[in-house]
Order: sequence, then C-alpha cells, then structure tokens
Amino acid sequence: MKKTAHKKKKVTNGPRKKPSKELFQRVLKELGGNLTKLADYFGVSRSIIYVWMEQDPSFKTIVRDERSKLFDAVLDTSRVVALGIPKYEYETDFNGEILTDENGRPKKVMVGWSVPPDPNMLRYFMSKLGRRDGFGEDPMDDDETSVKNGVSIRAWIQKENEG
Repeated sequence: MKKTAHKKKKVTNGPRKKPSKELFQRVLKELGGNLTKLADYFGVSRSIIYVWMEQDPSFKTIVRDERSKLFDAVLDTSRVVALGIPKYEYETDFNGEILTDENGRPKKVMVGWSVPPDPNMLRYFMSKLGRRDGFGEDPMDDDETSVKNGVSIRAWIQKENEG
C-alpha cells in the first residue's frame, strides 16, 4: 500500500480587516494593554498589530494611552506596597468614650499596620523618583553610609543639613 504524503497547510496570520478604533480601544482596555492577547482576539499576529499602529497613528496613541493607564494603576499599587497600610482605631478617653475633633468627627489614632511598608520598594522609589531631590545612585558613594539598591544616605544627610 502506497503511503501518501499529506502536505501541511501553511497557516498564515495575515492582515485581517483592521477593526474600528473604538473596538480596538475597548478590547485593548479589557485585555489590560496586552498586545499578544489583542492579536489573538483579532486572529492576527502581533506584527500585524504593529503594522496597524504604523499605518494609523491613532492606533499607536490608543496603545500608548491604555498602557499609560495601566502604568498609573501599577504605580498606585506600588505606592501602597511601599508605604504600607496603617491600622487605625478610634481614640478613646479613660472611660472608653470615643473622642471627637473640633468638627465633631471621631478622632482616629494609628495603632500599627494592616500591611507594613516594604523597605525595598521604598528604596526603589527613592532611588528612581527622588533622583531630582538628591537621592539615587552616586558612584562616589561606596562607603558604609551607602545603602544598597541606589539610595545615597550621604546625599540625604547633606540635603537635610541644607534645608
């Protein structure tokens, strides 16, 4: 019996019809800015998504805007991780009565942490976002006053003494 060779059908992920800007943006938002998932949704390769972005700058703007929104959300979460979540209780007098402020609102006092601050995240933020204010990597700062991960203790002390 003669065997017949089956030719593999070449599967191409060629350029399908480009979606409307509104659909492109809605799907991209739902997929969290993930271009691989976006390409899968539209049945095209990632490279086609880039072709669409080159052909129509508004598609590139949509991707940039959605990714910026995602970055903002990540930054908000990172901020919580870095700073922690304090735990508050109502302040009471010796009889257990809740104290109020001058506007009649209950006073709260911090009693600890629901989620403690993350020192590594704090160092990262200080080294990256605080560079303009004298924090960050200092190649001349190689003694024991330097904290690993780029925060310069010497720069911080100097800044404190100046202000």
